[in-house]
Amino acid sequence: MIGEWISVNDRLPDIDELCLLSMENRITKYRRIVIGYYHTNYDEYVTHWMPLPESSKESEDTNES
Repeated sequence: MIGEWISVNDRLPDIDELCLLSMENRITKYRRIVIGYYHTNYDEYVTHWMPLPESSKESEDTNES
């Protein structure tokens, strides 16, 4: 199950936590979603984030072969 978006004003992800980031360009207001690590050096402004969902059971079985 996918969780809710968390505002960066409420809380930040852990330093080494790979997560979904909702980003907005400060000039064009263009929004996009990326997978990455939160840091303040982006050209775009991170507004929200959420932890990645757990991998499916099927993909775990495939990796074990």
